[in-house]
Amino acid sequence: MKAKDIMPRSAANVTAEVLEAWKKEYPAGVFELVVNSGEFETTTEEGKPPVKMPIPLYKGYVRKPTRDEMREFTSKQTDPVTYTEIVLDALWLGGDEAIKTDDEAFYSVMPQVQNVLDIKSSEIKKL
Repeated sequence: MKAKDIMPRSAANVTAEVLEAWKKEYPAGVFELVVNSGEFETTTEEGKPPVKMPIPLYKGYVRKPTRDEMREFTSKQTDPVTYTEIVLDALWLGGDEAIKTDDEAFYSVMPQVQNVLDIKSSEIKKL
């Protein structure tokens, strides 16, 4: 079975094997989107002060787009919500579907989806 055929509908079903298959199929990058619950848990390690860590509510997985997909995305850049829906649907590998259906979760990942599309920086110098 190809990695692109693996689409778990829950983050609980995304195993280390699934992640490895995705990484192999999409070497440009696989990313985890995490929507936190707003609650925290305290973790302690011996000899270190306690640390408050956010408790994840939802997790989803997306991949880096291809050049052709980027071309299509930029041609459909109408408004931020529609744009994010298009990008998220196209790059979605699996995870908690609530990220795409729950408004608050969706709004929280909007800026993160843009980070997936970010490219390396470059510069030009006049010589």
